[in-house]
Amino acid sequence: MVARVDDDMGPTVRLTPAEERVLFLLPTWLSVRQMAERLFLSKNTVKTHMIAVYRKLGVDSRGAAVEKAIAMGLLRSSGWTTKPSTTSTAPMALTMVVFEAVPEREVRLSW
Repeated sequence: MVARVDDDMGPTVRLTPAEERVLFLLPTWLSVRQMAERLFLSKNTVKTHMIAVYRKLGVDSRGAAVEKAIAMGLLRSSGWTTKPSTTSTAPMALTMVVFEAVPEREVRLSW
């Protein structure tokens, strides 16, 4: 996946296919172990891909990577999400959220 904005604002972001697969799982509530199981990879390999995605997007957390990917048009959200509740009466509000890949396009980052 290549991400670049049409104007000349900064370097091109290129994600490998493995990094793309990890990026698409970042918006989920899956743990690193669960992502590794679904991708048939080791936890360390998933962590390595996550770090590479963070570095290429210029972020330092999972949430920031998701926000940046959505802002860059790499992910598209088709629903709403909510965090687990901290109250004992409502353990979790389940809301379907679907993230999908956006057709390949180039996006430039500005630093």
